[in-house]
Amino acid sequence: CRSRAELEHEALIDGNLATEANLIILDTLEIVVQTVSLTESKESILGGVLKTLLHSMACNQSALYLQHCFATQRALVSKFPELLFEEETEQCADLCLRLLRHCSSSIGTIRSHASASLYLLMRQNFEIGNNFARVKMQVTMSLSSLVGTSQNFNEEFLRRSLKTILTYAEEDLELRETTFPDQVQDLVFNLHMILSDTVKMKEHQEDPEMLIDLMYRIAKGYQTSPDLRLTWLQNMAGKHSERSNHAESAQCLVHSAALVAEYLSMLEDRKYLPVGCVTFQVTIRGQTMV
Repeated sequence: CRSRAELEHEALIDGNLATEANLIILDTLEIVVQTVSLTESKESILGGVLKTLLHSMACNQSALYLQHCFATQRALVSKFPELLFEEETEQCADLCLRLLRHCSSSIGTIRSHASASLYLLMRQNFEIGNNFARVKMQVTMSLSSLVGTSQNFNEEFLRRSLKTILTYAEEDLELRETTFPDQVQDLVFNLHMILSDTVKMKEHQEDPEMLIDLMYRIAKGYQTSPDLRLTWLQNMAGKHSERSNHAESAQCLVHSAALVAEYLSMLEDRKYLPVGCVTFQVTIRGQTMV
C-alpha cells in the first residue's frame, strides 16, 4: 500500500545503512592493520584482512565504499608487498580478478580507482625484481576467465581502463628509464587481443556449437602459454556443463589434467607423478583420445 516515493526512500535508507556498516568494518580493519604491523604473528592476521577486503570487493557495494576499499587495499599492498607476492599468492590471483571486474564498471569513479589499484600492483611487483611476471600472468588468466564466464562484462569500459593504465606507465617519471613501460605496453596489447576474441564469442552467443569451436581455437592458440590454455579449457568445460554435455565437459577436464601432468613431469621427475599426458590416453573404439 506504500507509494513509489516511500519505497524509493526506504531503498535509499537501506543503501546508506549498508554503506555505513561496510565503512565501519573498513575502519576496524585499518585499526587491526595498525595494531598488528609490529607484532611477530602479523602475516596470518594481515592475510585475514586481505581476505575480508577481497570478499567485500566481490559483493554488490556502493561507489562510495569501493573508493575507500580500493584505497585501503593499495595502502596494505604498499606497506606489505611480500604479503601478496610471497605468502598469499592465491589471493594475488583473486585480487587481479576483482580489480579487472571493477575496471569494466559503468561508473567512472570505480573504474579510475580500480585502474589505479591494478597499476600500482604491477608497479610494486616490478620494484621487487625488475619484472612483474606474477601479476602479468594472473591478470591475463583472470581476464581470460572473466570473458569466458561472466555475463555482465563490458568490453568497452575495460578498454578505457587499460588505456588509463597505459597512460600511468608512460607518465611515471621514476620508472621511465626502465623496462617497465614496455612490459606494461606488451601486457595491455595481449589483453586487447583477448578482448578481441570476446567480440567474436559474442557474435556466436546464440550458436553454442560455433561458440565452443571458437573457444577451442582460442585454447589451441595458447599452446605456448599453458596457464592460459588451461583457463580456456576450463571455460569450455563450464559451457559444456551448462548444456548438460557431460561427456564433452569431462574430456575438457581430462585434457586439462593431462596438460598439468605434462608440465609437472617436465619440472620434476617423481615416480608417483603421471608420466606426462601419455598416462591419460584411452583407446575408445579404436581411436586414441586425450
